[in-house]
Amino acid sequence: MKEGLSRRDVIKVTALAGGGLAVGWVVNINHAGASGISESTALGAKAIGPFVRLLPDNTLEFVLDRVEMGQGTATSQPMLLCAELDFPLDQIRIVHAPASKDYVNSAFGSQMTGGSTSVVEGHEKLRRAGAEVRERLRRAASRAWNCELEDVVAQQGVLTRRSAPQSVATYGSFASDAAAGSSPSVVLKPWSELKLLGSTPHRVDALAKSTGQAVFGIDAAPEGSAVAVLVRPPRPGLVAQPLTKGSQDQKGVLGVVSLPIGVAVVAERYWQARAAAQSLEVTWSPTEGAVTLNSSDLLEKHTKAANTKGRSFRDDGDWAKTFRQATQKIQADYNVPYLAHATMEPPNAVVQLFLGSSGPESPLVEIWSGSQVPDLLVSEVAELLECPRERVRYHNVYLGGGFGRRLRADYVLEALLIAKAAQPWLGNRPLQLVFSREDDLKHDDYRPMASCHMMGSLDANKKLSSLFCRIASQSILRQYAPDLVQTMAPQWLPLGVSRSAAQLVARFAGPKVSLEGVEDLTYECDHVGVEFAEIEAPVRVGFWRSVGHSYTAFFVESFMDEMAHLAGVDPYTFRLNHLRPGDRRRAVLERVAQLSGWGSPLPQGVFEGLAVHKSFGSYVAQVCRVSVAGSEVQVLEVFCVVDCGRVVHPGVVKSQMESGIIYGLSAALYGEINHDAGAVVQGNFDDYPVLRCDVCPRMVTEVLESNEDPTGAGEPGTPPIAPALCNALFRATGKRIRALPVLKALAATP
Repeated sequence: MKEGLSRRDVIKVTALAGGGLAVGWVVNINHAGASGISESTALGAKAIGPFVRLLPDNTLEFVLDRVEMGQGTATSQPMLLCAELDFPLDQIRIVHAPASKDYVNSAFGSQMTGGSTSVVEGHEKLRRAGAEVRERLRRAASRAWNCELEDVVAQQGVLTRRSAPQSVATYGSFASDAAAGSSPSVVLKPWSELKLLGSTPHRVDALAKSTGQAVFGIDAAPEGSAVAVLVRPPRPGLVAQPLTKGSQDQKGVLGVVSLPIGVAVVAERYWQARAAAQSLEVTWSPTEGAVTLNSSDLLEKHTKAANTKGRSFRDDGDWAKTFRQATQKIQADYNVPYLAHATMEPPNAVVQLFLGSSGPESPLVEIWSGSQVPDLLVSEVAELLECPRERVRYHNVYLGGGFGRRLRADYVLEALLIAKAAQPWLGNRPLQLVFSREDDLKHDDYRPMASCHMMGSLDANKKLSSLFCRIASQSILRQYAPDLVQTMAPQWLPLGVSRSAAQLVARFAGPKVSLEGVEDLTYECDHVGVEFAEIEAPVRVGFWRSVGHSYTAFFVESFMDEMAHLAGVDPYTFRLNHLRPGDRRRAVLERVAQLSGWGSPLPQGVFEGLAVHKSFGSYVAQVCRVSVAGSEVQVLEVFCVVDCGRVVHPGVVKSQMESGIIYGLSAALYGEINHDAGAVVQGNFDDYPVLRCDVCPRMVTEVLESNEDPTGAGEPGTPPIAPALCNALFRATGKRIRALPVLKALAATP
């Protein structure tokens, strides 16, 4: 691809070559551009609360309080508001929310998009906001028409007077009066009357993304931006020595700066900076914190801890005595590796410093980037620049995938450090930092490695008499707590106090993340033990799609299959026998068995396994079908049933289940991040593969109807797929896969 041909250019050319369908949608894009989600408010819009800006022409701007990173918030969130407001979804315009306390996610105390909480958090808040705007408009119309409030009907963006049908006006006609009015008390409509909810309109962001109009962070550089490439230490604890050979004379290179985080090349264009960076001869020297551990050392450390007494988090009955006295019992050790996020769009940021600016109202820095926690990003930038938060102007954009990677703002802070160092010769010129795929994979916040020791026994009725699980892993919150507490703490609280509070959070709440899906295990058993052994390791870890559930489901559901085999009971029946009446896992498990025809004869060479798991308030059961030839595995079909409460957009939920399956299969089959003398081995998709179209299984997904409140959909599809796959492989090969990735484990097993 020639220099200057962007992703958007490719999409446009492809669209034109396909028959010209997208010709009318090709537009000029600038960094604030026509992305389908914009940051600029249309002239004349009247703000009615934090979520609605209404224009006289009856266009409604919806301020999206959660970022859109492919999970569908740009559709589900406005649907919630429009359902109560009774406004056509196709007449809204989405704008990104600024970093503001108005958009705090109460589940986290910050403006976070994560934890599958967007609809959970928004289903009442946004409906209430829509109802409030509706009632403000009705009040404004009743005053203008001098009639009773009950005489005014609000429907599909139009206000009508029942007793005088000729009195008709659009919502926009009363925007100013509604904005000036007081906040009325409202009563939400019954869910059954909200016809928009449960329907499947086109996704709001689909057209922009299909035609190349959508502006992601990597697209958002203003005209004239310089581009930086950072050469980072190959392993933690190394610092660059002064350069003996620079790259300043290469074409397009503006300068080279050495920083504690590495050596940055700044150039006119990305490939100029990348080529110059590759020609640098950097000598790295170790510091006291230099890291030299290998993956084998890390695995040994985790495995040993998983087999040594840990901190108890559940101790029902007397599991140890029951296990000792049992005649039918097994023990098993499981291991999962570090994993990278591997988002389609690698981390990137554009920063523009105005260090000569002194006015308290003027920005000191302007930033264009994608973040899952805008308020945390602004706080970290303000701390780095030692300035008030009000002087940090942040523009959020589309995220090309998040999965937890964009909870940390390291790529923004790195861009700022480079811009500050280059400021004497770069001036106020915008600077874009772009990670290569190698940068991303080698310098990620990894899903932690985890080891698990499981113990279980059966009684005379072939039911669980004892169950024990000890997990050894790094604590994600141990690393994240200082930043999260800083965001949640009052602004007047001294930073030192916030940091101390963060350590308490990490101490008491940290293991909860590592044990989710195990500590709250609800399989019927009177004697249950759960322990945690926290590992300290010099590897940066972070939140990864489904977090602790990503491995606890593998541990528990694999072991439940082992216990079923020991009992000589069908795995489906064994699980049902341990689920109490009313447990919502029963319904998804029974339905996935019906959907897949569980237990029916399969074609020659085809085998199936199943798993069921609750995460983020939702219940998911999956059946995976495979064929095996030696160490070659082909995943043929996956059946998935989910109960996530009331559903706003069934199509979005199905998409999230299936994307979660693909994400989980990629990790289960291939995924691992290894270390050699402290350095990450993997560097691109050749040695960190993801599932490709030609090997993607057929997927059949069903969403159960429910009258319960909405629960998570973005992450619950991922946890059950690894155990369902491995349980199918046991049926195919007779080999228990207790360590991931699968293909590596199969190749190593005689």
